[in-house]
Amino acid sequence: MTLADYADEIPEDLPPSALFVLWALMYYGSMTTAELHDKTMLKTGTIRDATRRLRDRGLAETNPGIVDPRKKRHVATLGR
Repeated sequence: MTLADYADEIPEDLPPSALFVLWALMYYGSMTTAELHDKTMLKTGTIRDATRRLRDRGLAETNPGIVDPRKKRHVATLGR
């Protein structure tokens, strides 16, 4: 599945960085902010803003890490 398959469910006002983070979460699965940085090369502040926007629209969730609860894990909820 690609983001194009969910075009009707994705708000048009999302910035490209949020769409990129959403794609990465859908493609690679659950990741921490550091892992998202490694995969996307976006700055961590941009990733935090993108994941907040995705959470606010119900497109992603953020949960405490299993090994280290301080490290938040982000997961796409689109398509579930």
